[in-house]
Amino acid sequence: MTSGYLKLGSFYWKKGSRTLFIKNSDSVNEYCDATVLTQKQYDLLSCLITAYPATLTKEQIIEVVWKTKHISSESLPQLIIRTRQVLQDSKKEILINDPGIGYRLNFEREPETALATPLNQPACATVEQNTIDMAEEQTVQTNLFEGSIKREKPWLLFLVLMLTGVTLFQVIRLSEAIHFKAAYESHADFAPYPYIIEKNNRTIVTIDNHECIYLKSQQLLRCQ
Repeated sequence: MTSGYLKLGSFYWKKGSRTLFIKNSDSVNEYCDATVLTQKQYDLLSCLITAYPATLTKEQIIEVVWKTKHISSESLPQLIIRTRQVLQDSKKEILINDPGIGYRLNFEREPETALATPLNQPACATVEQNTIDMAEEQTVQTNLFEGSIKREKPWLLFLVLMLTGVTLFQVIRLSEAIHFKAAYESHADFAPYPYIIEKNNRTIVTIDNHECIYLKSQQLLRCQ
């Protein structure tokens, strides 16, 4: 089932090409370019066609399309959404999700002669480019992968937050230490109060010709 042209909804496609075709409304046997698949959209359709009529699990699709098992949890759903948008599969009748299993492709086989000479001329319908090119797709996958680190490794996020908190605390304490040091140094050169004497084991402070006794144990100044 991997040879020949396939009818995916209103589009026609052949494995080996990233171009989707539509029929020319003025001619039954003429077709023109409709849109171009991204590499990952092409890989997705290719692996589903190769497995037809079986349903591929999400893990199997990921290994074929991304060549790895470790990707963001949103990568495959986002790819499915964008591929459905390109195929105009709003009713989800082309890319079919079998709950609890995975995805399969629903298509019709077209005769080999029907698309013998695809056309790309002004008489065809308006060419519509896929909105996500390879550079944009790579950016999306990078962002999704970064997001997956936060979800799949919560301990790493916790560690980063904890280290950030400790660093912020140390910065605050350092700022306080610098402030108190500056305040201390600003008072270090002040001359001591000249009217303080020690008499009979008492500290006497003279204020405006009044003698006051400083009670050190109570930190009180008693004036007569």
